[in-house]
Amino acid sequence: APTYTGSRKTVAWSAASGGSKAASAAASFAITSAGTVGGCFLVLGAGASATIDSTAGTLYSAGAFTGGSRTVANGDTLNVTYTASL
Repeated sequence: APTYTGSRKTVAWSAASGGSKAASAAASFAITSAGTVGGCFLVLGAGASATIDSTAGTLYSAGAFTGGSRTVANGDTLNVTYTASL
């Protein structure tokens, strides 16, 4: 799996609308090695940590990207958005 700089990103949410709740901005990841990224996950709750590889917190959601897997290279930036729908 490719690596990225910094810690895990914190999601800020927009107001709910039409049965959906979306992130107010994309989470940007500065990629530092080549590989393929297939999806993402959100961890919430007490104990959730921004530390990479942490297993603390509660898994809220995980899934594949709607546009398919993304091949990345060192120096790329991967921008990820999220929307939860009823």
